[in-house]
Amino acid sequence: MADVLSSLLTRDECDGIFKQTFNEDLLDFSIEHFEEEFFGFLGEYYRLVCRGTKGSKKEYFLKSIPIKDEGISERVKKIGVFQKEAALYRTLINDFDEYVDKLPAWHGKCYYSREDLLVMENLDIAGYKTVGENEKFTETRILQTLVALASMHATSIIFEEINGKSISEAYGDYLEEKNFLKKENGWWTAGINLIKAIAQQHPRYQSLKYQQYLEETFMTDLDQIYEILKTSKQFKNTFCHRDIWGQNILFKEDSCKFVDFQNCRYCLPAIDFLMVLHCNTQCRQEREQLKDKCVKFYYEQLESFCAKHNICLREKAFSLEEFIESCNYALLLPLVVDAVYKPLTKTPPGLFAELKVSDPAKYVSICENDRTDFILDLMTKDSNYQDIMNEIVEDIVNHVYPIENQNK
Repeated sequence: MADVLSSLLTRDECDGIFKQTFNEDLLDFSIEHFEEEFFGFLGEYYRLVCRGTKGSKKEYFLKSIPIKDEGISERVKKIGVFQKEAALYRTLINDFDEYVDKLPAWHGKCYYSREDLLVMENLDIAGYKTVGENEKFTETRILQTLVALASMHATSIIFEEINGKSISEAYGDYLEEKNFLKKENGWWTAGINLIKAIAQQHPRYQSLKYQQYLEETFMTDLDQIYEILKTSKQFKNTFCHRDIWGQNILFKEDSCKFVDFQNCRYCLPAIDFLMVLHCNTQCRQEREQLKDKCVKFYYEQLESFCAKHNICLREKAFSLEEFIESCNYALLLPLVVDAVYKPLTKTPPGLFAELKVSDPAKYVSICENDRTDFILDLMTKDSNYQDIMNEIVEDIVNHVYPIENQNK
C-alpha cells in the first residue's frame, strides 16, 4: 500500500506544490495515512508531507479517487465528480478569489488539482474542525455557516456585476450535474426508493387512501425536485455548493469554510440556505424555531457583503420577500436530500467504514443498488433512529400531499 500511495504524486508535482509557499527546493516528500482515518463514499483522504532543502516543512490534505478498490475507483471516474471539482478549483473558484478581499473566506486553498486528486490546504492544522459525531449544530454554528454561505453567494453576484455575464455563461460546462440528483445514479435512486419504503411502513400512513397515494402518485410528485434544481427563470441564481452538511463544513472560532465542491450548480441560493437548515438540525421543532431568524440573518449578511462592492442586493438580485418566495418554491428539494442523507449519516459511528472493509460487496450494494432492507432493519433495532427517519419522511409526505388533499 505504501508503494501505491507514493505513486499518487511525482517528485516534480510535489516540488511545484511546495514552491507555492517556500522559496527553496524540495528535499523529499511522503504520503501518509491520517492517524484517524477519514471516511468518504466517493474518495479517500491522505496527508502529503513535503520537506525543503533549507529545513522548511509543510503538510497538505490530499484527496484522491478511491484506490483501495478498483471497482469503486472505475465507477467514481465514470461519474466524473473528481474531474468537475478539479476543474472548478482551476477556473471558477480560482477566479472568484479576485473578488473576496473584502469578504469572509469560504473555502480552503487548492495547491494542485488533477482529474483524479486534489492537494488542498490542511484546514485541520489551521485549526478548522467539523462538528463532532456526538455534538450538535448549535444556533451559533448555523449562523456561522450562513455567514460563509452569504459570502459565497455574494461573490457570485459581485462577479456577475463586474464582468457583465452570468456564471452559467462563463462556467456552464463546469456546473453540469455529474452525480447527485440523477435518476441514473444508483446511490441516489436507492435513497429515493427508501423514502417511499419508510413512508409505506409509517404508522400514520396505513390507511387505504395513503397507501394508494404512496404506490401510485408519490414518486411522480417527488420528481418536482428535478425542475427545482434547474437554473431558475423566475428568481436570481448564484453559484451554489449544493452539499452543505456537517462533514463539509469546518469551523474555527467565529469563521467557517466549505469543502467538497463536487455537486456545485448555478441555481437558487435558497437551495443552499435550506440545506444548511435541514441537513444540520436535529428535528422539525428546532428548524421551526430557527427559520425566521436565519432567513433574516442570511439576507442581511448577503446585503452587507454586496454593499461592500457598491451593489444593491434588492436592485441587482432579489428582495427579502423574493428570497422567502424562492425558499417556499424550493423547499421540497432539501427535504428529499435530507431524507436521502440522514439514513446514512445517522447510522452508528463507523458502521459504513467497517462494512466497507468487512463486506465490500454488501457495502457497494447498499451504496449503489438497494439499501431499503438494511435501513428498515436498523430502524427496528433503534427507536431513536426510527423516530428521526419517520419525521423526515413525514415532512415530505405532508409537503407533497397536503392535509386538504388527505381529507377529500
